[in-house]
Amino acid sequence: MAEPLETVATPVRPRRRVVQNTVFSALTKAQGAILSYITTLILLHALSVEGYGLYSVLFVGVVANLSLLLRFGIANVLTRFIPEYYSQGNFRVIARLFSMANLIQTASAALLAVIAWIFAPQLATLIRFPGSENVLRIFAVGAAAYLLTENFRILFGGVFQQRVILIVNFIYAVIRLAALYIATRTADPLFSVMIAESALYVFLLAAYYIAYRLLVRPRIEEHPDHEIPPPWRRFTRYAGLYYLNELGLTLINQATDLFIVSGLLGDLAVGLYGLANRILQLATQVLPNKVFGDVIEPLFFSEYGEARKQEAQFGFNMFLKVTLLTALPIGIWISLMGRPLIVELFDARYADAAMILTVSGLILPMIAMRMPLGLILQNAERPDLLLIAKLTGVLKIVLGLMLVRQWGVMAMVWVTFSTTLAELIVNFSFVATKLHVRTDFVGLLRLGINSLIAAALFYPLRPFFAGRIGVIISIPLFAALYLGINLLHKTFRAEEREFINSKMPYPLWKF
Repeated sequence: MAEPLETVATPVRPRRRVVQNTVFSALTKAQGAILSYITTLILLHALSVEGYGLYSVLFVGVVANLSLLLRFGIANVLTRFIPEYYSQGNFRVIARLFSMANLIQTASAALLAVIAWIFAPQLATLIRFPGSENVLRIFAVGAAAYLLTENFRILFGGVFQQRVILIVNFIYAVIRLAALYIATRTADPLFSVMIAESALYVFLLAAYYIAYRLLVRPRIEEHPDHEIPPPWRRFTRYAGLYYLNELGLTLINQATDLFIVSGLLGDLAVGLYGLANRILQLATQVLPNKVFGDVIEPLFFSEYGEARKQEAQFGFNMFLKVTLLTALPIGIWISLMGRPLIVELFDARYADAAMILTVSGLILPMIAMRMPLGLILQNAERPDLLLIAKLTGVLKIVLGLMLVRQWGVMAMVWVTFSTTLAELIVNFSFVATKLHVRTDFVGLLRLGINSLIAAALFYPLRPFFAGRIGVIISIPLFAALYLGINLLHKTFRAEEREFINSKMPYPLWKF
């Protein structure tokens, strides 16, 4: 049972459960990553490369972009303001904001399902998978349910009920594993997988709704209505600006890459690109911004909300360096071990995706930095600046359409690398010039130097890590090498180490 929310007579102190909520968040991501890896193996062995390409386009490309296009900035309003009002004990504003969000999201999800059912033949032709009309119709139902589940997940995270997220997602992941195993044993595994995935999204929505009715709604009703109405103008402005930002995000995210590759090169190429993208997704699940994201986001906004924006510089720099401390070695290891990683831990039929994965590993640290930069700009309520940076996505699409047909799938990878780097440069410049926040570039440079030293030392050792066991053993050995270098060449300031150690049972943070 989840810990009850505070009563009206109890002050709200989000910090007091940071450690246990961090553990719950980490467990959620750990079980999700493990079960996702297992289900990916099941799908790879059951589906053809072309079939996995269609699966990737729908459950990676379409889901990712629909989550941005049809949420109208609502999810980001919930993420930004629920923790702030929770820290004030203003549950009625939270309730009214959440109800309005669900009303709008339900309408957009229903519209999505209707459009998909009517125009399924045209959509199948558009993504170059003719004959997949029924698959698209079934997928539309699940996608509509998924859009609503995100509101509930954000609500539970915003009121620091990460235990609920852990329990619900664990039940969902276990049932999904069993359902996909059964589905891939049928005569038409691709069709059965689509039915299973869509049905499970509906199940996930139902599970979150039951948890909401049992654990959150009664606490909201205990609090009297506030005389001051919610600041709808503030919410609307933020939602509008962030929705435009999300439209830009559909241009820069890797889901859009899948559409370009599918439309220009066909199902085999998108199958290879899809696996490389899937491996990158699995890698991101162990990054701090993913593992602890359900805690970091609400805690950051509750600590550095409207009244304390000027104090956010410390939290921003510390989180940025913690993120890169993890993202850099993971990305470099993927780049160095791309081919054996695919062949030994996934499927040898996808060996030609090795170079895609090698370059994608270099993109991983840049993707990871989006969250710290996004947090500091969101906290200042400047999603308009994030939007401007997303204009690099227009450049990505133009270059992709120009180069991919002639130069192949690797052109898309390098275009993504270049435009992601350009986006980061723009965002860092906004943090400096608009927010007047100083980034600790000295610490970031130290991290980069440490990563290059580790890569140079590990590179000649790669041939010794042969076979599945060798690939697995190389992970802790490279991690130990990298962390050892960081212990010698420290990247965190003394006050940052002191702050992190103050949250731990023992002063273990020596970096």
